[in-house]
Amino acid sequence: MLLQIDTPLPSRKPKKTKVRLIWTSVIIGLFALGSTFAATININSGNDVDFGQGLLHATACDTSIVLHPTSGFVNGSPGEFKMSHVSLDQIDSSAPHCKGVDFHIKFYPSSGGDALILYTDNDGNDIDELNVYDEGTRFISNGVRTFTISQIGTSGFRLALGDSAFPITGLGKITVETTPHIYHVGETGPSDGIVFVYEKLGFPCGPTLNKLCHNLEIAPADWFGTGEDPILPWSTNAFGSTTVPLLNGYGPSASAPYSWDVGAGLAATLAIIAQNGPYDPTSNSYAAGAAYAYQGGGYTDWHLPNFGEAVKFNAVYGKLIGELGVSPLKEYWTSEECGSAGAYKIARDGSNTFYVGGCNGKYVFVHPLRPIHAF
Repeated sequence: MLLQIDTPLPSRKPKKTKVRLIWTSVIIGLFALGSTFAATININSGNDVDFGQGLLHATACDTSIVLHPTSGFVNGSPGEFKMSHVSLDQIDSSAPHCKGVDFHIKFYPSSGGDALILYTDNDGNDIDELNVYDEGTRFISNGVRTFTISQIGTSGFRLALGDSAFPITGLGKITVETTPHIYHVGETGPSDGIVFVYEKLGFPCGPTLNKLCHNLEIAPADWFGTGEDPILPWSTNAFGSTTVPLLNGYGPSASAPYSWDVGAGLAATLAIIAQNGPYDPTSNSYAAGAAYAYQGGGYTDWHLPNFGEAVKFNAVYGKLIGELGVSPLKEYWTSEECGSAGAYKIARDGSNTFYVGGCNGKYVFVHPLRPIHAF
């Protein structure tokens, strides 16, 4: 019995790759062998049957991951071996490797053709893959209704197929594919904050709105290094009564374009910084500068939210107050002016809702801030 694995060369486009595990003869013949790849096969012992000690393969996010499929004997008339589990181990879950990617695992018949259908979802769609998200510190099954996922330390996961286990006779290959993860609202983001916006078609973002993003993430609780949000003025004293000029056609003023557009908060933040100068925690400290100076997750586009971005916080209000430690009792700065001497804040009312609040003096008043970024 020959067990073959094909490992592709590293792709120049690390977005996607596929690895095939192929049984090149009748798979039931495997059990006639005493061992394969130094593994001992125990039949009718109540233990799993191993397809080898592990099969090394490469994906777009890592150069060496161990794929380990196992089967178990199921009594019946007749009894048969079924694929019971599949594991991936020795995964490098750091950034920029596998953190933030999805693993897609499919099973194909030896007769060729499409991947085997594993289950039907609540919308009546036939699902032909296992989908697992590498969050960085844990693995999360995406949309897997009938499977149980368990951790292998911090380096891998094991999926039990449950009621969807299928006979291994006729199984021809297993494929593993990695793709960038699609972050949905409420998930932990790539910088360990909370994703509070997901738009499938995307929205304009970047310093001049010349990029396309799909998500907004709010910074984690320890983003400032103290466990507390800094409490700062909106501007420096020198510009506390001066309107911020537009930068590249975009600015923070409520009467300027894009003040409500999701994705335009960075442009407003950069306009504020262009007026007030580079941030310095001791000699030039103000809200927009502190937000932009943060570079969590390696991102350099952290900023104060504008109107449209700030009101989106309500989609994850509970997570902000709980997991991220955002104070429900305090008012937070936005990147929007309300005249030459004032800026808007987001506030909270009795219904546990953030809304665009009143106007406070840009230097006379101080409020906390929590940066966000688009990706």
